[in-house]
Amino acid sequence: MEIKLNIKSAYLRKYLEFLFKQKEGKFVVRTTVNFGGLLFACVKFSDTPVQVEQSEQTVTFILPKTKNVHYYAEKSNIYYDTPDIDFLNRMLDEIFKIDFDKFYLNGIKNGLKQSKTINSYILSRNLIFKDYDIKDMLKKRVQRYAN
Repeated sequence: MEIKLNIKSAYLRKYLEFLFKQKEGKFVVRTTVNFGGLLFACVKFSDTPVQVEQSEQTVTFILPKTKNVHYYAEKSNIYYDTPDIDFLNRMLDEIFKIDFDKFYLNGIKNGLKQSKTINSYILSRNLIFKDYDIKDMLKKRVQRYAN
């Protein structure tokens, strides 16, 4: 079962590569990952085809087959409505922040310096961009919440 979703932030689209394996450019969703469970829970069904606005922000997920959902998906179209798209984008951002905060606090607790901890997080999540300074964004996050 394939479903499309527009992820607004480039770093969040890149973060998906850490959360899920890819198969032919599509993310294979596991419900054991927090965001995977949310993706699964927000699916809507329609008897008529639902047009999804495609852009460079659009990603495709392959949802796991379950007895009930697979039965309905065979007979109808699956999609996310506008409120769910906004919700999923906000939740992915929050999961990213929680993941970073946990990683950062663990690094500091183990004696790593701020810049080394942030660099380690970026490398471990493969969040490397040519035109986006995620390191600066993460440093600002640390500074904002350190006080």
